[in-house]
Amino acid sequence: MSYQTFTDQWETFLLKAGQYFNVMANYEFLLFIIGIQESGKGFGNFSKQEKTDLISLGICRILEIKGYMRQSGNDPEGWPLFETIKNHQVMPPLQHNRMMREGIMQYFETNVFNQS
Repeated sequence: MSYQTFTDQWETFLLKAGQYFNVMANYEFLLFIIGIQESGKGFGNFSKQEKTDLISLGICRILEIKGYMRQSGNDPEGWPLFETIKNHQVMPPLQHNRMMREGIMQYFETNVFNQS
């Protein structure tokens, strides 16, 4: 798929997610939503640190979907722990960005949009 076709697909996805959540959706917002869903905490008021932790959880879950990490257990507070399977940081930035966006779209199509 060409870069332009993928960019168009991402923009269409952002519009769909924005309509679904009634917000202007962006990359960080989507990772935050994934983190909330994966934590099982539900929506609420989160501190800045909790928001950062939820976004990190979203990133780890996407990297798991794409085969770069796997969940290895939970910490004492119940947060998932992940271990690296393949190093994703050696990927060129544009390729990494596309891989993450593909994972986000895959996650939402499987776990959010088809659940309502």
